[in-house]
Amino acid sequence: MRRSAAILTAMSIVLAACGGGGGQGGSVGAGDLGPAVETNAVSVVEGRRFEPASIVVPVGTTVTWTNKDKASHTITAGLPRQKTGEFDRTLSPSREGVGGAGEFTYTFDKPGVYTYFCQFHTTMIGQVEVK
Repeated sequence: MRRSAAILTAMSIVLAACGGGGGQGGSVGAGDLGPAVETNAVSVVEGRRFEPASIVVPVGTTVTWTNKDKASHTITAGLPRQKTGEFDRTLSPSREGVGGAGEFTYTFDKPGVYTYFCQFHTTMIGQVEVK
């Protein structure tokens, strides 16, 4: 029993250390997020997820995130415990019958792979590849 606990602890440490960097140059494996979609619009939807989770855009593109969920979320550059500082915005929740759900726009002026996440729900991770 102790040996199993030690093995699980060691595996947890190794897995925690295997995360990619955030922001420009860091990436989450594209397979982890599904295929990249060519779009400049991302929705935050019920189920605590970004849709699409992975996008690809040309340099100079402005990307818009829209919160369509009933909970607040953030669009924070980097990964949990590895914020990179390019952007960090809280989006207000969507309310039935009330337009204007929280939106955030950001213009990507340099090529690279930018990861982002929600600080309130750290399993929510997305990626923008800028070519």
